Amino acid sequence: MTFDSKENSTFEFDGYRVRLASGTSSFRGDTPRFLMAEAPTELWAELNEENYRLIGDNLFQIDFAERKPGILSNIPPRLHIELVLPGPNRWHEESYIVLILDNDGASLVDWAIANPAPATSHFVQEDSDRSAIYFDIPLVPVTRNESRYADRTEFLDQISHWQGGPQLTFGIFSIEDDEITHLTHRLIRTHWKILPHPFYDRYDRLAFSGFVDFIAKKADGYLKKNTQGKEVLQIIPENGVPHEVTAAELKKMDGKVLLLCHGILSSTQGAFEGILGDAAFYRPLFARYEGRILAWDHYTLSKTTAENADDLLMGKLLDLHNVTLDIVCHSRGAGVIRNFLENPVNRQTLQHQNIKIDKVIFVAGACLGSQLAQPENTNRMFRRLNMLFWFLGGTPAGFIKAILTILKLLATVAQKMPGVEAMNPVGGEIAKLNLNQDTAAAEYHYIRANYDNPHLPLKLLEEFFLDSGVFDGAANDLVVPYEGASPSGKYLANSPVQKIDTYHYGDEQTPQPKVMHTNFFYHAQTQSELDRLLP
Repeated sequence: MTFDSKENSTFEFDGYRVRLASGTSSFRGDTPRFLMAEAPTELWAELNEENYRLIGDNLFQIDFAERKPGILSNIPPRLHIELVLPGPNRWHEESYIVLILDNDGASLVDWAIANPAPATSHFVQEDSDRSAIYFDIPLVPVTRNESRYADRTEFLDQISHWQGGPQLTFGIFSIEDDEITHLTHRLIRTHWKILPHPFYDRYDRLAFSGFVDFIAKKADGYLKKNTQGKEVLQIIPENGVPHEVTAAELKKMDGKVLLLCHGILSSTQGAFEGILGDAAFYRPLFARYEGRILAWDHYTLSKTTAENADDLLMGKLLDLHNVTLDIVCHSRGAGVIRNFLENPVNRQTLQHQNIKIDKVIFVAGACLGSQLAQPENTNRMFRRLNMLFWFLGGTPAGFIKAILTILKLLATVAQKMPGVEAMNPVGGEIAKLNLNQDTAAAEYHYIRANYDNPHLPLKLLEEFFLDSGVFDGAANDLVVPYEGASPSGKYLANSPVQKIDTYHYGDEQTPQPKVMHTNFFYHAQTQSELDRLLP
């Protein structure tokens, strides 16, 4: 069915009514019928498995949008989608979300979380026995040219023009998950008005906390697809493909050992593919350590960084003695390693096992957290990481299924997940970590970036540049602030550890257009610094 915002923009789908409306532009497009069960792609199979249902079996494709004239002409227009539900306050009881797809409908690019429709809603005024929710998305195209990101040392140098260019494809989904339905029914009171968050008693808060933990653990399990859902201490052979290390292998180790620690929503292979998949770099590194290269593949949503550190030291490294460790960590892994080395109890345990720590290399390290981990920005953090993986490739195994699980939580009432809150720069875990007075390591090295690129596709520009409120204009690599990834004086100020600003792409005032949070290890200069610092 063809639609035009100026003529016919209201549709009846599967007992629901959808109204497309925008105060900033006109648009037109189609609503092709799309049966999820017949879609051959992995994305649609995972949507089915996670109980997402495409309302009305119809996708929306916007193929034309009109720019606003004048000063707003460079800002992509936004689309207001209103979904009218067959019953009052139904949006409180069920979960709805808009998923924005690649042009071929095979990849998840972005999403929009539902909000209660404003009081001025045409349908809310007209139908008192109905309720409505609305979604707001930018009218920018979502297209990816496979040839453009094959060379990951270079970023796109062209902008995809949304006007007269690729289509914007999206669908409105209900999440028909019995566990979520049971929870929301219990939390809702008949007198509850439309509010951003529900008020519920202590029992319900505890129940919801347990539900958050359940969702976080489920998503963590999907992210560990390569390890059958488990947290695993791995050993990485010469071919760069990790497998679980045995107690016997740990007991045999002596001399120098290298430990890798990945970041949030990732895995060993996902985070370090740039070096593990590069034989010219990895094989000499493997030879220098004589095969003693370990990696901590751990949960990043359901556990705090302190818990990750305790699990590593008290659970996985009990059979490792009389060695000297070097450590390379990325992103949230910096918090894990800081806890591992700076907690006084952990320092005593390392000393007891005669494990000495030489060099620690923080690559894009969230040493002081990230503003994206603050509760008001949590949805944006997941959106940002998803779009970067969609655009650049290198998506960690199980990532999309984990995102679909997390969206079930965000589409109801967004809550803190322990592993995310551990990165909150004004949260309790970072504050507690900064109270430590010393570290077991001899040297801390920092590799960081200030990233900016005016030649991103508009979909990414809309997220990263048109709204810079997350970092308040401060230098960052799109996920971690530049200052927070530095040898900051905010922690270990009186420790004898050497804190060395080893290499930075750009500086505080001068951004650069190539290196950003997810692609450090693909770049020659990062590999060169690792090669120089590691024996």
